[in-house]
Amino acid sequence: MPDFDAERRLQAEQVRARLLEIAETIYEQRTPISRIQSVVTGTGRGPERMPRSGWKPFPMHGRWGGFDQTTWFRMTARVPESMKGRRVVALVRPGGESLAYVNGAPFQGLDLNRDELYLTDRARGGETFDIVLESVPSVRFDEYHNFEYTDLVVMNPAAWDFYYDCKVLLDVCDQLDPNYAPRREMMSALLNTMQFVDMQHKGTSACFESLAEARRFINILRRKFAASYGLGELTLTGQSHIDTAWLWPLRETRRKCARTFSTALNYMERYPEFVYMASQPVQYEWDILSVELKGADPRLPKCRVSHGSHGSQFICALPTARRLSGRVRARVPGSQTGPLPRRPSRRPASCPVLPPRQPPRRRIRRAAGPQT
Repeated sequence: MPDFDAERRLQAEQVRARLLEIAETIYEQRTPISRIQSVVTGTGRGPERMPRSGWKPFPMHGRWGGFDQTTWFRMTARVPESMKGRRVVALVRPGGESLAYVNGAPFQGLDLNRDELYLTDRARGGETFDIVLESVPSVRFDEYHNFEYTDLVVMNPAAWDFYYDCKVLLDVCDQLDPNYAPRREMMSALLNTMQFVDMQHKGTSACFESLAEARRFINILRRKFAASYGLGELTLTGQSHIDTAWLWPLRETRRKCARTFSTALNYMERYPEFVYMASQPVQYEWDILSVELKGADPRLPKCRVSHGSHGSQFICALPTARRLSGRVRARVPGSQTGPLPRRPSRRPASCPVLPPRQPPRRRIRRAAGPQT
């Protein structure tokens, strides 16, 4: 292992440069989706059904937006025969925030941090997917966006998995003291792993086979860092804190919940070990259980809250300490499906829960006033 700071920085840059090369192999066969249509439904909109009329052609890279101007986009993606048997993803970046529907069902949110819509793990070739976006530029500012791209691509899972497994470790190294012994060992493990990767045959089966082998190697090395040297066990949980009444009207909070929760449910489908929680229980009444959203799309309340044989969980945090008493309001373990329960669960919590420091819900509602 290196003894000088300059050497350690050089190691990190070597790993980062190799990861950038690997990132270029994640997607291939990028094919534009043509014939986009749009319709502007205007300001003051909340959760609603897709418009049936008023659709007009929309040019790629076209400009859209305006203060609180909801715009819907729709397109049909046909999988080419060349993608048969491969994992097919739609890359869509309209700008702003969007709720994406695939074949009529809420699928996930799109924003600055995510643009992938996982359509199928094994394409048949020739199948079609109807993609609809409910997009909002901003409800705070007079913003405009250019629709950047909407493409079908083939995703290479070996490259995706290896890239993000190593990127997480590299990000951890960036946060640790350069002289910290476990950090130096972790960086050494990353460097050794990169030697397994065959980038001389970039984008070929030999390259992806080497990435799969390298991922197995780094996962073996990673186990030695599981011990925390007496500091306890750290569990990472997906979490969303969406302010019920903050810098946008309540109707937009409802749409943010739809985007956020559909994304979380999508992740639970793809990653059975994923655990997700949200800290505003009233939002479950609006979203998963609300009359408003049932009227907008009857499928979303039927989304599975906790599912997968390996134990995905959708956890609802508690609003006040008075309700805590060592219990979790809604915690649905195992492979159960169905909507969130309307009443608090009587199951004892298996971990401590810290009450959020917030005013009572009635105070939030009073502050919100007549906004709907």
